Amino acid sequence: MPSPKQPPKPAEPASGAEPSERRHAVSREIEGLKQSIRQMDLTYRGVRDARFKFDDMFSEISKLERDFIEGKVTKVQDAFQSLSTKFDQRVTQWRMQFRQNPPKNPKERRDDAREQQHGNARVQPVTEHFMNMKLALQKLEKGAQEHSTGSDQPKESAAELPAGFLREFMNAGKNPAEKRAAVLKYFVHEKKLELHVVEGKKPVVRPGPAYNRFYFLAATSQVIRIQRIEITDVIHIHDPAADKKRPMTLKEFAEHVQQGVWLLEEKPTHM
Repeated sequence: MPSPKQPPKPAEPASGAEPSERRHAVSREIEGLKQSIRQMDLTYRGVRDARFKFDDMFSEISKLERDFIEGKVTKVQDAFQSLSTKFDQRVTQWRMQFRQNPPKNPKERRDDAREQQHGNARVQPVTEHFMNMKLALQKLEKGAQEHSTGSDQPKESAAELPAGFLREFMNAGKNPAEKRAAVLKYFVHEKKLELHVVEGKKPVVRPGPAYNRFYFLAATSQVIRIQRIEITDVIHIHDPAADKKRPMTLKEFAEHVQQGVWLLEEKPTHM
């Protein structure tokens, strides 16, 4: 609380959720993650292998919770990314045990199936909390940037689809060939995206996803526009035909690239 000699702090800008609400969202995800990690119980053939315990991760999350309370947001963001990777690697090792040592009889096969089902039920909420945590931290950071720069910054208007395209595209229904024909009628396939893989590094999409541009996803016959690209591995897309917006991880986008993604450029005229 400011001293009597100090002027009161100005009200925070009301752009989206207030900073305090964003901080509460992060705190809720940290608490949920702690509870889910505490319930992790991965066994292999009835044995609780020390390699698949998560007590150390619970301690790390508790420490990061203290760092977050102290305002070390960037440190927490980086640490949670590393922690998420560590968790995924540990779960992968557990699953590999079942693949590398196939069951020898029907009973062992049934027991393995039950054991994996039990473990996967524990893994799923942890994975979801890690994803929600990433998004909550991104929103918190974005809110902090808006608060520091103000909400009156000029914004580029959303790219528009060619006149007549959306109606023709939607009339194609679920027919992939007709949808692709509509795309080719109104757009030029400017570039086909490729996935570059370098040993020891994460795959990289080239050219990288571009803000406010339209793309055609061959696997799902979708035309999407990229609305926002976060500093971490998340892009936000808009599907005009379904009129839906959602976040998409770059990992998911890369999977689409493997099946065919084209950067679209509107044709000067439509025949």
